[in-house]
Amino acid sequence: MKRQTIPVNYLRSLCWVKDALVDYANAGLKYYLSGGTKQLYRITYGFGDRAICSEDGQYAFLYQNLGTKGLLLKNGELVREINRSYYQADVYEYPAAFLAYLGRTYLIHCPYSYCRLDIEDVESGEIITAGQDREPIDCFHSRLELSSDGEYLLSKGWYWHPWDCISVYNVKECFNDPSQLDRGGLVPPVSTEICTASFIDNHRVLIGASGEEALNDEIAEVVPPKNVAVWNILENTIAAPTKVMAEFGSSCKSEFLPNFFRVLSDALLKLIESVCANACAAINKKSMINLKAVTRHNFSSETSTFCSVNNGKFIGALIIYRSF
Repeated sequence: MKRQTIPVNYLRSLCWVKDALVDYANAGLKYYLSGGTKQLYRITYGFGDRAICSEDGQYAFLYQNLGTKGLLLKNGELVREINRSYYQADVYEYPAAFLAYLGRTYLIHCPYSYCRLDIEDVESGEIITAGQDREPIDCFHSRLELSSDGEYLLSKGWYWHPWDCISVYNVKECFNDPSQLDRGGLVPPVSTEICTASFIDNHRVLIGASGEEALNDEIAEVVPPKNVAVWNILENTIAAPTKVMAEFGSSCKSEFLPNFFRVLSDALLKLIESVCANACAAINKKSMINLKAVTRHNFSSETSTFCSVNNGKFIGALIIYRSF
């Protein structure tokens, strides 16, 4: 396992673009893994604390992670503002993801309601899932993610309990029938609270259960509390779970604790390496697992680990450290 640290003076956001990292909220400051930097754009908008980008890096979306506003950019220039519902926005992460489909780029987000996913053409601004007879289930969508082939959408949201949940949607089916986005998607066959998840290849998702007791405690749980496991979404089956001897996850509920800082656990990083090595047979380098460790210590810092795997081998982790 390789650990690489890239020193920065001021970091606001970070996105992978091929083999480099770009801080779109800081005028597109590009960080090369070799240590060099390049300023892509002339201006910064002084807005947002998170960013995502399209696969080619042409489009970026700057947003307030626990706010209601975002800015859609093309090559550093403002295209338009994006909004979401105010309802509970300060306690769960902004739902947004870019999608490349049939030669066009789309932004998947929730412009009408916290519980309704829509698909917007980034060039025209047309919301192609609008104008339909939509009756979504009452779920707060959050932490959206696409499989590396763009065929499946993963939502890591929550129900009002609060209780974290995840669901997977077939992108092609959603284009053909937008009501597919309203039916809850495919969910893993568990009764524990799944607080974190990420694709490890096109058809498998690494999921993690929180420490909450299972909803049904009368049967043996497939993924017990504080365990991680691999969920095959084609077969809707779950491999043998692994106990995690550390706090982990990016739970929506943790946002109810605004001063709950996250730090990286070496033990968890080793566990991720082991899980990746055992679970991945042939994974594209661009497929990344984004898990966050949490600690009870009151450190004034935040770190994230982005773990990349290639052909079933763990090839490294980028550790992002931000001081407050």
